[in-house]
Amino acid sequence: MCESEITGIQRLGEKRPRNDSPPDSPQIDDDGFTTVVRRSPKRLARSFSNNPSSPILGESNDYFEVCITSKNILPKQIALAKLLRSENFDNILRIKFKSPYRVLIQLRSKREAERLMSCTKLENLGYRCQMTNELNLSYGLLRDFDLDADLKELTETLKCEYEIVSLKRLKRLDTVDGWTECESVRICFRSTTLPPFVKGYGCRFKVEPYVEAPEFTHRAHTNIG
Repeated sequence: MCESEITGIQRLGEKRPRNDSPPDSPQIDDDGFTTVVRRSPKRLARSFSNNPSSPILGESNDYFEVCITSKNILPKQIALAKLLRSENFDNILRIKFKSPYRVLIQLRSKREAERLMSCTKLENLGYRCQMTNELNLSYGLLRDFDLDADLKELTETLKCEYEIVSLKRLKRLDTVDGWTECESVRICFRSTTLPPFVKGYGCRFKVEPYVEAPEFTHRAHTNIG
């Protein structure tokens, strides 16, 4: 075996010295080739706002977050963004999917968040919108409330062990007139527990669980009233 072959075998057994150079610096191997190692670029959340100078999400916690849920699979991110844009929601900071049935929408202002929660288009699609800091709410159903009953008066009159946040009269599908108001009212409590009844006008009114239909919300109320 010649001297050059012995030297080559010794080199194979040697460990290469640890390279403590910065990740972006070039490295020269034993064969004379230069290898440049780069870090993978960090992905930043893009804003859906029309303002190109708007801050990237994550630099500030000054936003309002709405959780949208559905019993059907929600549209993909781009399709959902187009849907929201068609409803004139231009100040969306981020769309973050938690599952195919649940997505978080982050907006710049509380006003936009409240407008999103009351969006008729989303309601007709069967989407339930709720502020993430209000996920301790529960919803019940009150039946046989007169159509001419004032909901504001009812909100102030009805009492129970939990705070009553809001009342909303539901609709049912009529084959002649389309969607019409019915005598059932959705009641919202600031509690994760649903009370069995509420009191008002010297009477007790039974509170039933409120369940949304898979396809869209109003269909749950077709046989109500």
